[in-house]
Amino acid sequence: MFTTEDMKKYHTTAERILNALDNSSVPISWHEMDRCALQSVIAKELILIDKEAR
Repeated sequence: MFTTEDMKKYHTTAERILNALDNSSVPISWHEMDRCALQSVIAKELILIDKEAR
């Protein structure tokens, strides 16, 4: 089970990824994006990646 701190870490990492995408030269349209929902999806995928690495 993940602690609140674990989830906070994943969400912080997800936010970092979103910021990197936002600041890149690759054209991305964010106008309809729910940033919090996307951050949660990325955080869940990071959790899966961590589990696979173990």
